[in-house]
Amino acid sequence: NKNRHASEFVRAGLSAHAAKELALKLVCDYPESLNDPSSLEMQKVKLLGNSLKCMKLGDLVEKKAVAFLGTAGSGKTTSLVKLALFLKQQARGVCLTSLDSRKIVSGVELAQYGRMLRVPIRKLEESKNMGVQLVDTPSLRLDFQDGNLNMLKQLETIQASIVLCLEATSRLPEMLRIIDMVQSFSPIEAIWVTKMDLATQCGFLYDLIKQTKVPICA
Repeated sequence: NKNRHASEFVRAGLSAHAAKELALKLVCDYPESLNDPSSLEMQKVKLLGNSLKCMKLGDLVEKKAVAFLGTAGSGKTTSLVKLALFLKQQARGVCLTSLDSRKIVSGVELAQYGRMLRVPIRKLEESKNMGVQLVDTPSLRLDFQDGNLNMLKQLETIQASIVLCLEATSRLPEMLRIIDMVQSFSPIEAIWVTKMDLATQCGFLYDLIKQTKVPICA
């Protein structure tokens, strides 16, 4: 029974170690459910759900400033715009800021989104009384830590909460490497997983939360 259920957890995308751990707990703690398929599925949901640490979107937007970090193409700007739209729908004050000076097009793109959403664009230090400040950042450099450190120092001046964008299509070791690097400079408020529609398996979320202790948001 344990091996069979472990295989099912692995097929869902969990690591072999996590799958064995959950299967053993399932067999030992809920033996009465093993012969009842519907009850068994409910116990699996409970086991996974009790381990998933999540941050509600409402809690995130209570922050004074939120900065989206991530590697190139991880969905930082898209996530920021979606959150700005959510805040507008909630009739909340919001402004956008771009720290990405490496590419001229980044500022232009954010300005276009600002016009579409009717959200003001402000410099980092000009957000007083503007509501939640959402900060778009340059892509994280895995080979040049000084650039990352300088950016995080800028974010410290406005006490921005760090939200790390990770692509659901990336491998778990790569995600963990990025998290370790960012946490060596600054605490992470939440992990924002992007491109979930492209992921064939979602079980990696269990390992991601269990190994990092950082909540998932969005």
